[in-house]
This record gives sequence, structure tokens and C-alpha cells, in this order.
Amino acid sequence: MTKVVMIGLDAAIPTWVQKYFKIGRLPNMKKLADEGTWSEVIPAFPTHTASNWNTVSTGAWPKTHGVTDMVVHLPGTPLTEIKSGFYSDLCQAEQIWTTAEKFDKQCILLKYIGSWPPNMKKGIQIEGFGAPGGPGSRPWGSSPLSISNSSCYCTSTLENAILVNFSEAKLLDWRNKPNLLSHIPILESEIKIAGLVYNVLLFSLDSKSVYDTALFTREKDATKGVLLKKGQLSDWITENFTVSDKITKGAFRMKLIDIGLYGKVNFKLFISQVFPLDGWSFPDTISKELVDRCGPFLESISHFPYVFGWIDEDTYLDDAAYQAKWMGNATKFLLSRDRWDLYMTQWHGIDNTQHAFLRFDKSVLTEQEAQICDKTVLRTYEIADELVGDIVQATKNSQDPDVCTIVISDHGHVMGKRRFFINSYLYQRGFIKLKRDPASNKMTVDWENTSAFSQGMVHVYVNLKGRDPHGSVKPGKEYNETVRNVIDALYDAKDPKTGTRPIALALSNQEAEFIGLSGERAGDVVFATNPVYAGDNRLKLSGDLFEDLKVGFIDGSIHGAQLPSVDMGEHGTIKSMFIANGPKIKRGYVRESPINIVDIAPTISHILNIDPPKNSEGRILYDIFE
Repeated sequence: MTKVVMIGLDAAIPTWVQKYFKIGRLPNMKKLADEGTWSEVIPAFPTHTASNWNTVSTGAWPKTHGVTDMVVHLPGTPLTEIKSGFYSDLCQAEQIWTTAEKFDKQCILLKYIGSWPPNMKKGIQIEGFGAPGGPGSRPWGSSPLSISNSSCYCTSTLENAILVNFSEAKLLDWRNKPNLLSHIPILESEIKIAGLVYNVLLFSLDSKSVYDTALFTREKDATKGVLLKKGQLSDWITENFTVSDKITKGAFRMKLIDIGLYGKVNFKLFISQVFPLDGWSFPDTISKELVDRCGPFLESISHFPYVFGWIDEDTYLDDAAYQAKWMGNATKFLLSRDRWDLYMTQWHGIDNTQHAFLRFDKSVLTEQEAQICDKTVLRTYEIADELVGDIVQATKNSQDPDVCTIVISDHGHVMGKRRFFINSYLYQRGFIKLKRDPASNKMTVDWENTSAFSQGMVHVYVNLKGRDPHGSVKPGKEYNETVRNVIDALYDAKDPKTGTRPIALALSNQEAEFIGLSGERAGDVVFATNPVYAGDNRLKLSGDLFEDLKVGFIDGSIHGAQLPSVDMGEHGTIKSMFIANGPKIKRGYVRESPINIVDIAPTISHILNIDPPKNSEGRILYDIFE
């Protein structure tokens, strides 16, 4: 019986993959494509992570599975209340691993987005929340399993970093002082890592003008702790942390980015995500086995530390490569450990990298910036290809002759140029009213007089009486008029800098059913932006409604509010990619027209010889089979 391995590569752009194929940089994926089937894919709308990976696993559109955005607003709750779209209990449709278990199939999920907390009964699951939050403040958040996001401690002001001050060390308080043979005065400070206090000493072993070494220790003992040179990455450090009044063992790494000169300290220390050593698998015992064999699990490889100026691109790539290699090694262990029929994984590295480093318009960059961007994007795709190679090799090591391998991405990226503040615009047009809170003296939303409010990436909700707390709009005629007025207002918006309308499409909830996004969890108005515009629902009371996009470098690489079929040629595409290789799959077959992302689950079910998930709305891709 044929088994299925599905490898998800978040945001892999089909035209970029093909470009790297031509120069021989992705040999593992190219071999799968050359000896199998290749196709572009039309994603679900909104064209982002949470909705699309749930569509992959269910074969259902967002209106059916209910994960209608990166965050989900549930009816009857305040319009400011949202829940991260990455929790598994938000999915209302049957997922393919649930279907497979009904047919006595053994499933393994490795970091598959939107699958945590686990809902499988007898398979194996490794993590599976996967929200790409990290240290940046994002409404969908970070993994609830994490002890702490990555962090940075420095003597200069950096975005979201923790300021550290050094003074001359009081060495009388330290034990084993003779080991600290420094050519310049030793400096001292302390930092807190996820609540644990570390003492820090700066000194020089080789120079009389430059600090070259730092010691990090829980005790004031110079013979204990971690000794790092400038630019050095530590081994994994294991500590006991207090989480919700319980002691949890977790691990992290630190990298000493910079120290500085005598008389001019320029200390910068990067701390990776602190993640527990267990508690993130089903069954519980698997996580410990994986840590023993593969090392600590680094769940998040956020690009925000680079965007904030905490680290360089090589440090970012170190984390990306570590995570991908860990996943490859974990796959080898899991596939050799137990019987299995369906294996699914998802790696988010490409999406993270593209947001920070992919720039389609190189004219906005310096030559050095362009080189950094090109190098980092290419290396990330190579890391993804190495992960694919490790997983394919793992299937061969498991001695299962009949394995079908599917490689898929959930969406692409296009060039981003401008940001449009939706709620600020609705405020200016009179849909949102404000009042001053007498207790805090701050301006807040006056809900009793507010008629519409934007939430998520593509939704505007009418403040409806009988449904929304403090609703102000009556059902029926007044509601319908408000919906049409919001749509008219969105189409009226125009960017004064470019003369372009930021809104490409605006539909009522009922009208939006044809794009698979309607129902009680979708907005009363659903909109899509023109490709180069990123929507932003922050409510600014002053300033322009538009601003230039800048994520680390000038411009951005974006997706989410763009329509699924957007293709800007050399400036990117929202379409994603699909590779299938294995028994009875056509060899060298390139599909002329794209498949739909809802087609993945029923096609996998066909290969496994089981029914598709019960809420599936896709079709079996019969044409890819011999």
C-alpha cells in the first residue's frame, strides 16, 4: 500500500523555485519534479498561512473550516476580541489525519501548522502551533508552548531590545577571581533571561584596548558559566524555569554579537527562543526521545531579530539551518521507529526570510544590501531543499518501497510598496467614533456610535445590534445600507502619492462566498488589496493614511490581502507550487493550468485509498497519475 509524505514549504514561490532549478541550486526538489509532476497552485483567500494550511489539511475553503484569517473574530464577542488562527480547535472541518485514523492509518505530524493542541487519537505529533510571531508584536502571537521568545540585551537603543548598563566590577563579591586575567578594567552587569538572573563580566584576554571576552554565569564564580568571544555562539544551555508556578526545564543558545572598546562599550547579546525540553509531543514521551537524539528543539526562527538590528543575516541563517536539520533528523528517527502511512510537516523558513530579505525592486537597495538579500534568500531555499533531501532519504531508510512524496507551498509573495491604515480610514469617513475615557484620559472607541470596524487582514465588521456587544446598527435595511456604504468608501480610497486605489475588491459577506470566504466568522465586508499594498488595521489618530513599506530594508515582500491569482511576473506571484513524485505519478509532467489548494487533501486520500475528509470541497487530481 502506498504511503504519503507531504512536505510543506511556507511561501515557496514557484517562479523562484524554477529559477533556482535552472542554476542547479535545488537538486533534491528538481529531481522530484523532473521524475514526477509539477504544477502551480491557486491558494485560498486570504492568501496567508493560517487559512491555507488548514485548507491543505481539510480540502475545505475557509468559509467551511472556519479559519478565516491569521486571527479569528468569533461572533458575539467584542469586535476588538480575536483568537490566534493557529489553534487547532478553531478548525471546524475534518482534517486528513482524522480521516486516515478512521481507516486504521498511522499518521505522523511534525510541526504541521494549526494542529496544536493535538486532536489525533493514535498517531505521533511533534508540536504544531507554528504561528510566526517571535519577538515582534503580532496579533496571532507565538507558540503557547514557548518559555520565552528570542531577546537581545545591549548598551545601545534597538527596537524591542533590553538596555544593559555596565560598571566597574566589584571583584570582592566574586569567587575564584585569579582566573580573570584581564588587560583592562573588568566591567560588570546582570541580565534576566526568562526570569533567571545571569551575571555578566566583560574583560580582555588579548588586548589593552578592546573587550574580547564575556562571562555569563548564574553564580558569581569565574570558573562557572559560559565564556564567549565576540561573534561566538554558545552550546545549548539548559536551565530550570518557572512557568505558571511550575518548574519547566528549557534550553536556549546565546550569541555574543559585539562587546566594544575600552571606554566605549558596545555590548550586544542575542538569546534564542527559550523552549521546553518536553511537553510538545503526542504521546508525551516522544519529545524527550527526540531531544536525546537530535538536541533541543528550536521552534521559532523569526526574522524580527534581524529587522530589529539585533543580529546579522548569518546568525539568522544559523537558526534556520539548525531547525531544518533538526526536523530532518527527527523525521529519520520517527519514520524508522514505528509503522506509518501518512507523514506531514511544514517549514516556515522561506516565508520568514522573504518578508525580511526578498526585494523584487533592487533599485531601492544599495549594492551591498542587494547582495545580502540575494544571498540570504538563496541560502534559505537551499536549506529547504536540504530538508526535502533529508526527508526523502528518511523514507528510503525506512525501507518502504511505495512512498509518494508531495512538496507544496501555501502561497507566494509579491512586491510590497505601501501600507494602508484601514481603521484610520474608516475613522476619517465617520464609521468609527471615539471618546475620551475619563479614567485613563485616553481616546477609545465609542462603540455605541461606531458602525463598522476592521479586524484581521481582510475583514470589516458591522457593529450589529443583537450580535455584537454594544451594537449600534439595526438589522435589515440599516445593516444593508452600512455594508454598501463601507464598500463604497473602500473603493473611494486613493493613495495621494501614487494615485492608486489600495482596494482591488470589496464584497459583502454573501457575495464573498464565491471566493470561499463567508459565513459568521468572516467580515460583513471582505476586501482584497491591490498587490503592492499591505493593509494595516491599527487605528492612528494622526498622520497619513498611507506610508512607505519598510521591513528591515526599504519595501517589503508581502502576501495575505492579495487575491490568489495575482501574478506580477518579475515582481512575484501569490500562486504557490506543487510537486508529486512516486508510484503511478506521471514522470516529467508539467500541468498547464494551476490546481486549487483544496485539491491536495482529496488527492492524498486517493493515494492512501481512503475517503477524502468529510468536509472536503476539492477534487482528486486524476490527471497527475499514470
